[in-house]
Amino acid sequence: MSLRVKRVLVTGGNGFIGQSVVTHLAEQCQVRVSLRNESATFKRIPNDTVFDKVTIGELSADTDWSLALSDIDVVIHLAGRAHVSRDTAESPIDEFRKVNRDASVNLLRQAAKQNVSRFVFVSSIGVNGNTTLPGSPFSEHSVPNPIEAYAISKFEAEQCLIEEASKLDVELVIVRPPLVYGPTAPGNLNKLLKLVKYCPILPFGLVNNQKSFISITNLVDFLEVCSFHPQAANECFLIAEDEAISTKELTDILANSCNKKVCNLPIPVWIMTKFAKLANKEALANQLFNDLVIDNAKAKKLLGWQPQFSMKSGLPLN
Repeated sequence: MSLRVKRVLVTGGNGFIGQSVVTHLAEQCQVRVSLRNESATFKRIPNDTVFDKVTIGELSADTDWSLALSDIDVVIHLAGRAHVSRDTAESPIDEFRKVNRDASVNLLRQAAKQNVSRFVFVSSIGVNGNTTLPGSPFSEHSVPNPIEAYAISKFEAEQCLIEEASKLDVELVIVRPPLVYGPTAPGNLNKLLKLVKYCPILPFGLVNNQKSFISITNLVDFLEVCSFHPQAANECFLIAEDEAISTKELTDILANSCNKKVCNLPIPVWIMTKFAKLANKEALANQLFNDLVIDNAKAKKLLGWQPQFSMKSGLPLN
């Protein structure tokens, strides 16, 4: 570790990413986890892992973080309002802003009062957009183009945090990961894994797009580097593994991970895209068929970071 860190606060520590972060960091320093309620469970953290827990209630601009932030050196902020497939909120964008933007700014301000030295904010590659053009991967120099409400709230949070951190003399690190994979990963990757398990015939034989991913192991390792490396201060990083893969390759890898075989039929992409639009599944079609490639050169050059695993190397996915 490059910084003399005594204690790290992990928000959202009972989530998919958070549990891996807690497990990893608890071997090296003191870790505290903030929880919205006392009933939170930690099924993926070994029983012998030592960490503190503090209940802070719901995230908002008025949340009291005083107990959670006491004697903390670094905050890794993972908690937030994630994608909701069937959002019943009257104004989804406002709900995303309350949690992902306003609550994050509130946390940063209170962290500054408690003399926290560094604030690591886990954002989303959606801040850059949903699609890259061939030969033009997203990098830190790309112009942000958030489209969905979730990504818009993350981008607005980034902008507010940058402004506040400069005023409050807190080192801010922003991390924009793509889809994260690993055992028990939630979301669309888990849905695709279930499809591979129970449907041996798929229509992705002609899908030759390119998608960047990052394993939970690589992401946790990178968040550790961002927490302690002096060169990470006040920087933004787009992070992913070196290899981008197609949806067809992804289904093959998923099938191999659960000892299944799939047959990908050569269905033209334009036909599937047309049917997806008719079924009001255009967003899903974009995720399955479009490119989204990330250039991770900055993290490698500035921080000396290297991904330890790749999806092609056979890292377990289920």
